[in-house]
Amino acid sequence: MYSYQVVYHDCSRLAKSSGMYRKGNVDGVTASKELEALILEKSSEGYELHSITPVTGLVVASPYSMSATLGFMVAFRLKDE
Repeated sequence: MYSYQVVYHDCSRLAKSSGMYRKGNVDGVTASKELEALILEKSSEGYELHSITPVTGLVVASPYSMSATLGFMVAFRLKDE
């Protein structure tokens, strides 16, 4: 078993009025619940949260582009026993 484990968590998107989902429209409520569930799941596996780092990127909404959060890198480490 490794002493660290890193998980990429892709963000949920808010629906646009046209019915399309676009990266960059992060649903914060859903994302926080999903991250909490991930932390609790890893805790039951013997890991504790080490860090959460947002992953940003460019989202193209023609003719513009914007920087947005696309997901999170979540790092866990084994609990000290």
